[in-house]
Amino acid sequence: GYIGSHTVRQLGEAGERIVVLDNLSKGFRNHVLYGDFIEGDTADSELVSRILRDYEVDTIIHFAAHTIVPESVENPLKYYGNNTCATRNLLECCRNAGVEHFVFSSTAAVYGIPDGGIAAEDSPTAPINPYGTSKLMSEWMLRDLSAATSLRHVALRYFNVAGSDPAAADGQVVLARYFGIYGKAVVIDHGYGLLSLCGHLASVDVAEGDLVTRGQFLGASGATGLAGGDHLHLEIFVQGQSVDPLEWLDAN
Repeated sequence: GYIGSHTVRQLGEAGERIVVLDNLSKGFRNHVLYGDFIEGDTADSELVSRILRDYEVDTIIHFAAHTIVPESVENPLKYYGNNTCATRNLLECCRNAGVEHFVFSSTAAVYGIPDGGIAAEDSPTAPINPYGTSKLMSEWMLRDLSAATSLRHVALRYFNVAGSDPAAADGQVVLARYFGIYGKAVVIDHGYGLLSLCGHLASVDVAEGDLVTRGQFLGASGATGLAGGDHLHLEIFVQGQSVDPLEWLDAN
């Protein structure tokens, strides 16, 4: 997946020993740039237990989940099954294998709609959709298992993420030639399934004065679609130096 591929890259660059388990329902095999890759599911107890044993795993970073909020409202059991029940299975395997550390990719959706529109780590949790609830239930299981065993964990409650790594080796990016300036347009994910675009790297030639259209982007990237309301954000390079897009537009 999107966040996982960036994490694997950074861990690999840091020299960590990595094994990746992914069912590729949303992710891309060619984005696993480091470590060993095993195609499978966290709900498969036998497979998970074998991986933990064979690789002598001491730390789990758990990203596997469905993440589309409207879909979770339409099909809540899909989310409780994959996000909550499969996590419960993974935690049981971790307990049996003596895994020491667990990093959980949670979500700010556990807060619901906080008072004042701002959430802090100690804000009350009150999710308003099955996606947020499925993640919060997983946090509860982690909390209780950590209290009962030597497992130590952290839950990261972040909002939407977007962009690519600085070298454009991975992430949501399209390259465009625009007004004679080479720019990098980064697709921002507003939470409606744009993760299908991750890693598509494309070059779009645009005549002076023209815009990069949705059709040009989709055709060049091989992506299947853009959700309504998504944007292309431009990072402008002038003579090899990155400049602030708004300042550059004001001046030019």
